[in-house]
Amino acid sequence: MPWMASSACRRRSSSAASAASHVRSASSAASAASHIRSAQRRKLFLRINLEGTGCVVA
Repeated sequence: MPWMASSACRRRSSSAASAASHVRSASSAASAASHIRSAQRRKLFLRINLEGTGCVVA
């Protein structure tokens, strides 16, 4: 029956699209987390510098 095959194809393509959007959102979340981490690290380096060692840590 052709209609069953077409519905299966449609379902597969929609699941692939949802998987792609999941991957996109996951990668954007990971990049946001790494941005936050690098910002915290930079802040820590600045605090170490300001606390009087005088040498550049970054």
